Amino acid sequence: MTMRFLGLSLDKNRRLLRLSLMALALLIPATGVALLQVRNSKTAAIPTDPAADLQQKIDTGKVKLEFEPNQGYLRSLLKNLKIPISSQALVFSKSSFDLGLISPSNPRALYFNDDSYVGWVPPSPIIEIASVDPKAGAVFYTLSQEKTSRPKFERKTEE
Repeated sequence: MTMRFLGLSLDKNRRLLRLSLMALALLIPATGVALLQVRNSKTAAIPTDPAADLQQKIDTGKVKLEFEPNQGYLRSLLKNLKIPISSQALVFSKSSFDLGLISPSNPRALYFNDDSYVGWVPPSPIIEIASVDPKAGAVFYTLSQEKTSRPKFERKTEE
């Protein structure tokens, strides 16, 4: 006697279930590859975040970052990214490119607004910047604290 379920024989349901599972097993890796390609195409595109916009203005000479002896480009960077100095928060987080400089006696200063974050640890040779691109999400940069006529943000990626 053949058992029936939803009008189909149980044998047909088993075959259908096996075929469905095999198709799913084949689609999962393909979906992962497709998602990685979309993600990589977004992150490979030219960013349109506030830091990238500022870099373009620096490159064309529309903006000049001012360098100060004690804080380097910090104040000028905050001004040009429209980040208030009053947003400062001092943290002891070890999630920084300046890991070795952060301690309870030398905290990391974070400044922020709605779409940009700046991290600075004195006497670090770099300033860290995280800026939000509407399509790619967070984009990370560092800015050397060496005085130059046209400072360059160095984009940091996972690679």
